[in-house]
Amino acid sequence: DVFPEIIRLSAEVFALEHNDVLTATRVNITIDDSRSYLLRNSQQFDLMTSGAEQLTMFPGRYTTEFYRICSDRLTNKGIFCQIISLKDLSRNHFFSICKSVSDVFPHLSLWYISPEKLLLIGSKQELKINFCPMSAAFSSVNGTPTSDVIHIPDPETILAHLIMMDEQLYDLAAD
Repeated sequence: DVFPEIIRLSAEVFALEHNDVLTATRVNITIDDSRSYLLRNSQQFDLMTSGAEQLTMFPGRYTTEFYRICSDRLTNKGIFCQIISLKDLSRNHFFSICKSVSDVFPHLSLWYISPEKLLLIGSKQELKINFCPMSAAFSSVNGTPTSDVIHIPDPETILAHLIMMDEQLYDLAAD
């Protein structure tokens, strides 16, 4: 199977950047259809991610019901991340996704990734951005200056990618 081999190779190449996540005992990675997997299991998760490709290929699956299933499987402090490809989605579909996510998650944020991609984050608890600890953590990763590893010069650059949060997203979805 090619896909697991690509993941293995990527994990090896980027092991320093992600603390060798594939060998971490606290991490469980599953490659499966997300809806089916979540319906078959009652396990709770701290983090769920959903890529843009699945959203583009199967737009009818990303409904309020799907996001509710995700929310039910998240721990109270868990977060759900949805990559949205602006290149492959219609304007109506983008607003539909925002509406579905806002119907389920009490706290939302939308982040700029690139001219073609956004990151939508949903959570049960308010996500607070505490700049001082973020700056301290940002200063080094495994003894290597972070800017050398992730090519982002400072924490202000990360924060500049925040487009909108909570009420602004609810207003956007309501319209």
